[in-house]
Amino acid sequence: MPAAMFTGQVVDPSGEVLFGRVSGAYWISPNEGYLHWTGEFTIESGEPPRLADQVRLVFDDRRHALIRISRYRMPSPLVEFTGIGCPPE
Repeated sequence: MPAAMFTGQVVDPSGEVLFGRVSGAYWISPNEGYLHWTGEFTIESGEPPRLADQVRLVFDDRRHALIRISRYRMPSPLVEFTGIGCPPE
C-alpha cells in the first residue's frame, strides 16, 4: 500500500502538546488477518525527540490515532512510530 502523507501534532494522554508541528507518512500492511501500521514524522516545531509509550497523533484534518514512538536518532528530527489499534481512516 502506498504511503499516506500527513501533517499535524502529537499530544500526550493529558492533552499536553509534545510536538507542536509534525509532517510525515504512514504505511498500512496486512499482518495475519489484522492491519499493522507504522510510520515516521519529522518534528518541524523544534522540540527535541523523545520516546513515548502511548500518545495521540492529531492530523490537521481532525483525524487522530494512537501511536507508540519507537525510535529516533539524535540529532535528527526524524521519529519512527508504530500505530496502536486501527489506523486513521
